[in-house]
Amino acid sequence: MTLTNQKSGHATNRGPVAEEITLGKRAKAYLRDMFLFDQEAARHRWVRKVIATLPAGGRILDAGCGTQPYRDSCGHLEYFAQDFGGYDGIGDGVGCQIAGFYYGKLDYQCDVWSIPAESASFDAIMFTEVIEHIPYARETIIELARLLAPGGTLILTAPYACIPHFTHSSTPVATQRIFTGLSCTMWT
Repeated sequence: MTLTNQKSGHATNRGPVAEEITLGKRAKAYLRDMFLFDQEAARHRWVRKVIATLPAGGRILDAGCGTQPYRDSCGHLEYFAQDFGGYDGIGDGVGCQIAGFYYGKLDYQCDVWSIPAESASFDAIMFTEVIEHIPYARETIIELARLLAPGGTLILTAPYACIPHFTHSSTPVATQRIFTGLSCTMWT
């Protein structure tokens, strides 16, 4: 196999080794971007940074809170937790079910697309790594908008390039459908 050096223009005949080097460079870039960059740690830092900017005394809803990983960052806020509460914490040894899973205190145990709270009752809503798990994503975003006070903050995150989460609500077309017609200001 003959390959041409992109910088010098010189041709080399190194057979499979040259091909491995080329693939190695591509693989190295891919690994750097996808595996070596700790997306979970970056997300946690970003969410905590946003929470820290919220005015003290505000009401925050952690929608689809799971184990409430951000509760400890909300000490300056009035924190409310919502989840469907359907996981029993026993674990079945299949997939990602974890024995000992614990929700913590739930203020609202219900579906996230139908939370029994007054409209405009929260100054901020966290919705982190949840949208990809629910069957009614658009209805959920509309519900969260109903609960959010005017000028409030919605902290929404979703996984990037996670194959198990390529579902009905996480494809580009589905994402566009979810947010079409809704208005927001983005903060990244």
